[in-house]
Amino acid sequence: MALGNRTSGSSFEAPTRWVAHQAVYIPPRIHAVDRSRVLCAHALDYVPDGSEQFGLRAAAPALASRPEVALVHGTSRDDKLWPEENWVALGQALHARGFDLGLPHGSDAELARAERIAQALGPGARVWPRLALGELADRLASCAGVVGVDSGLSHIATALDRPHVQIYNHDTAWRTGPVGRPRQRSVFAQPHPGLEPVLAAWEEVVAA
Repeated sequence: MALGNRTSGSSFEAPTRWVAHQAVYIPPRIHAVDRSRVLCAHALDYVPDGSEQFGLRAAAPALASRPEVALVHGTSRDDKLWPEENWVALGQALHARGFDLGLPHGSDAELARAERIAQALGPGARVWPRLALGELADRLASCAGVVGVDSGLSHIATALDRPHVQIYNHDTAWRTGPVGRPRQRSVFAQPHPGLEPVLAAWEEVVAA
């Protein structure tokens, strides 16, 4: 059994049908998670029921005088980045609301960016040590919330059901962003969203 047609954002190679006994046709415009759920349901002969369950358990935020919000500034493509000055302005606004800021990183370039943002923010902003993926997930789970660009860590934050705002410079949030989840919101604009809609989305997910 294999994917029987191309859908937006999927890798589809027609020769796989030569070795598959059955082709499963999927709606051309469908969220990536729903696409996988439909494909598995056809393969295992069941009907998807209810909302997706990722099986990740979020720890309660660590008790501290100032809870921490993770700023997930790094991603695999430069055209998905949010301007550093926006991260600084966002960090200042969140700090004024009673939050400290955590800055993860997974490469030397991301470390340099995290250090620049933390230096601009001053006390209350901490560059995290470089962590393995499982350790990063645990650290995100302990945060009061997450604001991030379109990246793997942002998707993990959604799976952990943390209050989360995901920033999109491309109109693909319908396919990979949090959809229909009150504690997670995506914000899209070109060339990139401004500070105010991101802050407004943050207030929504915190209230939820």
